[in-house]
Amino acid sequence: MRETAEQFYNRKNLMHFTVLSSYGLDKEDQKTLNQLSDIEHVEFGYFKDVVLRDSTKSIRLFSVPSTISRYQVMSGRLPEEAEEIAMDYLMKERYPLGSAVEIDAADSVKRKSFKVVGHVKSSEYTDKNDRGFSDVGTGQLQGYAIVNTDVFDSKSYHIARITYSDMKEVSTFSEVYRALENKHRRQLEKTLEDRPRQRLQMVKKEPQEKIDKSKAELTKAKQILTEQDELFNKEQKRLSEQGLALPETAIHEMSAVKQRLAAEKHKIEHQEKLIQEKQRELNDLELPIYTINARRDTPGFNLYKDNTQRIDRLSNLFPIFLFGIAALVSLTTMTRFVDEERINTGTLKALGYSDRDVKAKFIIYGFVTGGAGTVAGAVLGHWLLPKVIFEAYASTSTFSAVQLRFYLEYVLWALLIALACTVLSTYFALAVELKNEPAKLLLPKPPLSGSKIFLERISILWKKMSFTQKVTARNILRYKKRMIMTIFGVAGCTALLIAAFGMRDSLEGRSEKQFGQILRYDLIAVEKERPTLEEKEQLGHHLNNSEGIEYLPIHFEELSMTGGINQEKQTVNLIVYQSTQKMKEFVQLKDRESQKNLPLTNQVILSEKLAVLFVASVGERIRLADSDNKKHSMTIDSLTEMYMGHYIFMEAEQYEKIFQKDFTRNAHLVKSKNKSKRKIDQLSKELIHLDGIRGVQQNEKYQRLISSVLASLGKVIWVLIICAILLAAVVIYNLTNINISERLRELSTIKVLGFYDLETTLYIYRETLVLSFIGIFVGFAMGCGLHYLIIEALPPDDSMFNPNLWGSNFLLSGSITMLITILISLIVHWRIKHVDMLEALKSVE
Repeated sequence: MRETAEQFYNRKNLMHFTVLSSYGLDKEDQKTLNQLSDIEHVEFGYFKDVVLRDSTKSIRLFSVPSTISRYQVMSGRLPEEAEEIAMDYLMKERYPLGSAVEIDAADSVKRKSFKVVGHVKSSEYTDKNDRGFSDVGTGQLQGYAIVNTDVFDSKSYHIARITYSDMKEVSTFSEVYRALENKHRRQLEKTLEDRPRQRLQMVKKEPQEKIDKSKAELTKAKQILTEQDELFNKEQKRLSEQGLALPETAIHEMSAVKQRLAAEKHKIEHQEKLIQEKQRELNDLELPIYTINARRDTPGFNLYKDNTQRIDRLSNLFPIFLFGIAALVSLTTMTRFVDEERINTGTLKALGYSDRDVKAKFIIYGFVTGGAGTVAGAVLGHWLLPKVIFEAYASTSTFSAVQLRFYLEYVLWALLIALACTVLSTYFALAVELKNEPAKLLLPKPPLSGSKIFLERISILWKKMSFTQKVTARNILRYKKRMIMTIFGVAGCTALLIAAFGMRDSLEGRSEKQFGQILRYDLIAVEKERPTLEEKEQLGHHLNNSEGIEYLPIHFEELSMTGGINQEKQTVNLIVYQSTQKMKEFVQLKDRESQKNLPLTNQVILSEKLAVLFVASVGERIRLADSDNKKHSMTIDSLTEMYMGHYIFMEAEQYEKIFQKDFTRNAHLVKSKNKSKRKIDQLSKELIHLDGIRGVQQNEKYQRLISSVLASLGKVIWVLIICAILLAAVVIYNLTNINISERLRELSTIKVLGFYDLETTLYIYRETLVLSFIGIFVGFAMGCGLHYLIIEALPPDDSMFNPNLWGSNFLLSGSITMLITILISLIVHWRIKHVDMLEALKSVE
């Protein structure tokens, strides 16, 4: 899976980093980035989120890249003219070749209609269900498209894509790559550290000069107006003092002058207000945000990487059981093979063959069978299973097909284990046999000497047992090696079934539980950082007048901590509420084990997985960082059931005490009576178009994400279940078959004595049934341990599986194992029924 992604990234020259700025990238930014050390190439481009005409769907328009993060053409061609567009290949049914695409008007995009000339696959968007967030439409991108550079009308570039020469030959999924990525990220952050301040100064410079010029002109105009006003008042006063009667026309002229002066004064006051408004707008300009993204920040990358790590963890657990059971079967079979060939071994020794020659026969057989099994396993393991696993796990990714590779190291390890089980076991068993004289080897192996079993010492119990029960008990305890192998063989298979069904049960219903019972709201609408009073009123009016919705004002903040398997930065969603009663309508917090509702008053409530990452429990203190990297310490009061995402819930009073600042409402939990996707999308679109809203986060996206993960794991689980069932069948059949072969004379004897076929079968198979029954219960205990290991290791850092094992899981796993045992009894019965008694009973002397 990693090799498949790696080859695709290399073919398309996927960027190592992208740099974006909320103000765009000007010439100084370009110069700064081009001067970075160790870079292989920097390429600048444009992009813009647009809404498709007459819909709520938004797509991201990119300019066609030339060298970095190239697109794979799935059909048609890349756009060459301004009116042409190549669409996301997942949208080809809606927009086939030759069709028209119309978008709503958008800043910096010249055209509103395009002709589809191709369908493309991006190397930066590798998840079919996740295209990222947007500030238009519903808040979530539905796809992407590429157009000619001429379509964009912008003085600054929107994105810079960077590749580094020292990262080129390193696997994206390796620790070496991670170290280089961190190194270059720090370098980029340091290089761009002063750019926000410098860029803001540059952005303000020209407008400030215009404002200053306007202020100077306004000051001059005010001065002239003041002088004219003073002159007019002076002249009017002089005439009044002289008592001169003015003609009608002069009076009208003076009145007109007075009105003109008043108009000029009003005009100057208006201009002064405009200048003040412009100055206020300029002063309110925030520092531009420079965003640095790496490959791991692209939509779909982390999910795919998590999937490969899940496979890693499964492949570190299940092969131990699979190899253990296979080794057990191989050891038993090869030891039995040496016993069966006892007389032939004696014959060869009697004919003068050396021990070395005799051993060669068995060792060659062990090499051939072990080697043949390894070759068959290597073919299936390199060709069939990777395809099955890839189809299951990568079904939500955009990678076309798995790139198969041959891993010699794994084959050699498998071969060593196989040969150790076949060759070494044969060698040691044969070494014991060859110590005997040929005359002794030419005689059948004497039966084990009888001895009392511990049950016989419990006389009260022993006397009440029937003849068949006593025979069964004696035979089980007589062949201790076979007893142990049967018990642990069946136990291993049962444990695999317990773990596989346990994983399935742990995953089923998690999405509905999380977003139906725990988080009852449909979306979070987050306000921009400093909304105006008018914007707040507009938002309140919209929420109050929207039909069929309820909302709850909260404080929403993203905190961070470092933890998890890879010690990566974890995002923690802080939700602060004022009304505990109203909060219960939007979020239902429960203890996972007791399922009791948690009190919301004076509580700091953590999601359970977050506490696991902190290795903390109720009553302990934890520290998290806010967006300014300031650390805050808090005591855990309760842990809530939560299966995806990290959350902290607290009351406003608790927030003010911990964070030492006033509670402010900056977000709204919104739920709709109509839960249809169309309604939620429409609601998101309406909210995101409001000036006071910074972004909208729908729960539906996370529901899709959970569903895709569950679907992927579900297919892999079925592969494991089938493997476990087949392995159980092989173990039980093989050990039973060996049991029959060793006791053929005994079975023939009791048949001659008048036992019916069914009685004869039960005489020997009753032992298998009892041992299988014991093995199933041992498997229950082993399965619990294996399930716990998987549930701890398998989920991503921000997800949690339900660790509980249900009674139905044990019942189903035990029933399948017993069913296999019973079905194999039919084969055993057929074989015993057709035993040649005379051949089995004839003397070998």
